[in-house]
Amino acid sequence: MADAEIATDVEGVPRSQHGAGGLLDYPHYTRPAEFSGLRAPEVLLNGDHLEIRRWRREQQLRKTLANRPDLAGRGGAEQGRPQAAGDDSAGNGLRDL
Repeated sequence: MADAEIATDVEGVPRSQHGAGGLLDYPHYTRPAEFSGLRAPEVLLNGDHLEIRRWRREQQLRKTLANRPDLAGRGGAEQGRPQAAGDDSAGNGLRDL
């Protein structure tokens, strides 16, 4: 295992457990689009990359607020509310969303 995988940004939280900006990672889906009666969200199947990025960011915020609200402020959410899609005040590089 590489040293970078062991390093932590938040005491006691391995870097691999949170993504860009300190938020938890978004859900990942693979093919086929439907498996065991579960279907991947339509937004991931439509090919609109901007919408996919928006969906992923929303999922990151939701998952972080639900499971690790202490990390939410690090990823652009303040007081438990996701920041506006076009607002880059947190410096997270998502101005074009």
